Amino acid sequence: MNLAAKLEKHTKHEDACAVATKEVYNLALDQGFTPGEQSEQRNGWAVEEVEGFVDIVALGRKRSLV
Repeated sequence: MNLAAKLEKHTKHEDACAVATKEVYNLALDQGFTPGEQSEQRNGWAVEEVEGFVDIVALGRKRSLV
């Protein structure tokens, strides 16, 4: 399973610019990443073709950029 590819595909469902796992998002924060106002955390989210549930962060909203 390529989780990165599944998350990239899932960005359409979230209407987001990008989606990351909560773990990766937290690592980015620890390294100095500053999130925008449009970041939304979702715990226990179903991602197509991924077993179980995943904690994700949706980054940026496409609708707000149009």
